[in-house]
Amino acid sequence: MRIGALALGIVGGLLGVMSAVTALLLGGIGGAFDAEGSGTIVGLGFSALVFCFLGFLGAGLALAKPRIAGLLLLVSAIGITISISLFAVLAAPLFLIAAILAFLVLQPHLAIEGRSSFSVVAAFGSHLVASSPHRPT
Repeated sequence: MRIGALALGIVGGLLGVMSAVTALLLGGIGGAFDAEGSGTIVGLGFSALVFCFLGFLGAGLALAKPRIAGLLLLVSAIGITISISLFAVLAAPLFLIAAILAFLVLQPHLAIEGRSSFSVVAAFGSHLVASSPHRPT
């Protein structure tokens, strides 16, 4: 799940950067023609770019610190949606799914609660047998 959060965060970040650059481009073109509100679009494009880099940071932390990564990815999904709403139609869901995947890593013990120790060993591999203090002889 951590690798999925990493991959989706990186892809979402790349798509978000492309969307933010598109918003900056359209705001710049609007500014060149003295369109009303073009400065606002440029400002929101820059804020979307900041949220994309925050998403990249969250994706990078997905392997080492999944709780912080999930929080950063969630903030970037919400932030990019507020900044460039329609342009973020591809990046925001990827950030959101990556955040959910990062948060799911936190509670692996809930899936095996109430099972016997054999099920735990079968679910997580034989390395638990070697580290278990109650090894059968």
